[in-house]
Amino acid sequence: MADVKIRKLKDIYVEWFKQDAKRKGISLEEELRQRLEQSILDQQLKARRALIEDLKTFKMIPAPGYDSVKAIRGERDRIGKRVDATKKEAARKKTKAKS
Repeated sequence: MADVKIRKLKDIYVEWFKQDAKRKGISLEEELRQRLEQSILDQQLKARRALIEDLKTFKMIPAPGYDSVKAIRGERDRIGKRVDATKKEAARKKTKAKS
């Protein structure tokens, strides 16, 4: 793991973090580590939520209540009808060719 040193940090900020650490019963180092980690997690969560909203905009995530079973059955029926029509057309051509 890396070590980081921050220079020219205002004394009031350091005191603020020390007080928070003391209140929580942890070291200043641990308090700062937790704050940095939480900041990163918050940013990641915000980015994920934005991505989800973008995906919803492009309709890549189904709306609540979307019935995928119904959609799949509908698609299978549509494909099945197309296959049946193709088979009928082939049979018609075969019958016509024999005539």
